Amino acid sequence: MVHKMEGFIIPPLPKTLIKFMPLSLCRGDIASGVCVECINSSIEGIIKQCPNQKETIYWGPRISSSTCMLRHANHNFFSVMEVIPSFTVPNPNDISPSSQDQFNETFPMLMEILMKNASSSSNFATGNMNFTDSEKVYGLVQCTSDISKTDCRICLQGAMVELSECCGKKRGRVLRPSCIAWFELSLFYDSSSIDTPYLTPFDPPLTLGFSPPEATRNKFILLPFVIVSISCFSGY
Repeated sequence: MVHKMEGFIIPPLPKTLIKFMPLSLCRGDIASGVCVECINSSIEGIIKQCPNQKETIYWGPRISSSTCMLRHANHNFFSVMEVIPSFTVPNPNDISPSSQDQFNETFPMLMEILMKNASSSSNFATGNMNFTDSEKVYGLVQCTSDISKTDCRICLQGAMVELSECCGKKRGRVLRPSCIAWFELSLFYDSSSIDTPYLTPFDPPLTLGFSPPEATRNKFILLPFVIVSISCFSGY
């Protein structure tokens, strides 16, 4: 069982338990019920796949969907921006040669806007932008709420550099302990988190949809410490 808490809360811990530091982050566009299911599934995954590990970062329910992240360590990592380990999930499918140049121009503009929105408000942003009359690129970025806005931007900037290696492909994803960055040519997030698209300062047909800066977008779950007394941590 896990308990959902709005925002980000670090409870006072006895010294005997300080080595058990569990944290989870759900993607900001998913429902709370889905979030809880993902965390419970990830707990089971950690028990089965990485018992006796002193530090684990688990993307659940599987890395292909990356709905949530569950992390534990034997040291205090709260409020510390970390970029390693970094997982890149590329896609082998290329953009059509006829629209490659338009994509290469549009993609960094979209991700820059999302990065600025996330690092200045709610740590989460989604959006889309046309790069041809009929094709859009969709993006999502998110930081954990325990790091500063400055660290959020630094983490996302590094993720953007890694994503640039995926440019020219139809989708790409970078998963870091403190942030994630993701893009696809089809809608992959909950579209209800996006306002009505509006015209950008760029010439038509470019359009942009974006997520409102709501502090409730981040879904953090702190795990009761009765849960972490499992075989996954028995090697400390």
